[in-house]
Amino acid sequence: MKKLFLFVNLLTLVSSGGKSQSKLSLSKQEMYADFDSLVSSIRHNSPHLYIKKDLWNYDALAALNTQRKCIDTISSDFSYFLLLRRVFNLTLDMHTSILGGEDWSNTMLNEYNRVRSAFKFSLGNVYVDGKYRISNPVACGKDTIPMWAVITHIHGIPVNEYVKRNLGSRYGYAYDGVNKNFYFTGFFKDDNSIFMDSLRFVVEQDGKQRKYSFSAKNFTQFLPSKSTNKSDTARIAFWQPEQILYIRVPAMDANKIKFFSEGIRSYRDKAVDIKKVILDFRGNPGGEDTVWMSMFSELIPGNIRFQLKLDNRDSGSINKRILADHGMPQKPVRPETNPVLRNYGFNVIVENTDSLPVSATSIKFTGKIYVIYEDNYSAASSSLTIVNASMEDNLVSIGRPSDYFLGMGLSPIQFVLPNTKLKYRIAPSIDATNVVKLDDILHNRLEIEVPKTMQEAIDRFNYPGELSEKKFLLNYDPVIREILTRK
Repeated sequence: MKKLFLFVNLLTLVSSGGKSQSKLSLSKQEMYADFDSLVSSIRHNSPHLYIKKDLWNYDALAALNTQRKCIDTISSDFSYFLLLRRVFNLTLDMHTSILGGEDWSNTMLNEYNRVRSAFKFSLGNVYVDGKYRISNPVACGKDTIPMWAVITHIHGIPVNEYVKRNLGSRYGYAYDGVNKNFYFTGFFKDDNSIFMDSLRFVVEQDGKQRKYSFSAKNFTQFLPSKSTNKSDTARIAFWQPEQILYIRVPAMDANKIKFFSEGIRSYRDKAVDIKKVILDFRGNPGGEDTVWMSMFSELIPGNIRFQLKLDNRDSGSINKRILADHGMPQKPVRPETNPVLRNYGFNVIVENTDSLPVSATSIKFTGKIYVIYEDNYSAASSSLTIVNASMEDNLVSIGRPSDYFLGMGLSPIQFVLPNTKLKYRIAPSIDATNVVKLDDILHNRLEIEVPKTMQEAIDRFNYPGELSEKKFLLNYDPVIREILTRK
């Protein structure tokens, strides 16, 4: 009840705001209709919701249904828009999200972006072993919050508890299965704090706690770092004398397919001089699967066969054209019978052995191809299905796992709410390939994991140069250095 009360207070605060936030053009009947349409479409089309209750101890359906009573407190279009945003956020699925819409939707989105852009505060941190640690020293009055200090509280609430109470206040939360925490390093910038004038934190260093207050409307005073990171673009480089072909892929941008394919092919006659290949996917948010597929095809010595099984909840809701575009059957193959998944009401919609073909122009590299993962989602992480398809091939996954539902899947389906005309999308399928234990459904395991350390953050802060340059990567990047030790 406390969570709902906090959100009702926020809606009341917003409703009493400026003119653009105080108008209400929707009737209660229209608001209930749109809310019910939204929750129903999510319930029927998002298979992820049903697993989160057992995997993460998070009852997403109950969380969504609880929001309905908030409609009775709504007195402005903008507060209703925030309620709809909260529903999307509570799915904890970044592929279930707002796309835009017509006049009402665009007006609300513009107002939301205006409010959010007025929030200037930032706090560089990393989440390690269940704690949020400062990664960029901050000046606060005469004090300095040093690197690796622990952020323990926000607004008097332990940070992990604050996140748990406010899962609907922003998108992007992942789940730490070891420490049983939802987490995101941007936890302090959510749909509560963007309406506040200041933020209060408790930070611990060397066993001592200090309280700090920051203005939300002013930029944070970070201590200047010696390093820069302005040249992190798509690139291919052959490192000598290490004999490593390094390929940086910051996004799965289809416009870069030609760049990567031609760049890799240019080493076809020099493949014998290459000892290792590194594909660096870190921080890649996704895009088009065809990007990594084309790169793999230009590198591998032969076809890679892999199993693929996709499940959904309601095949009748998936547009037949979408199925046809994916070469999928127009109806389910069969009900899901896997003992781990059969109680979720899933249908198997795809079940086959597929193959990633080698390109006719491939350099046919037979040495190890290391694919680095960290902070990935969508198309960037779906490549992990191929990399981990066989322990016998020369593709090796390395880095830090992303704690989201990953794997392959169908493109999200688009929907429109009947009254507000808000457009949104829902991911309709889940990768059920080779699921033996329930957490296998995440498809986020790496063959080689490299832990984060304090020294890594210190090196990034103190390095007197560009973080994307070869010298830094070879001497200070722990994942690259781990690869150097491998034969």
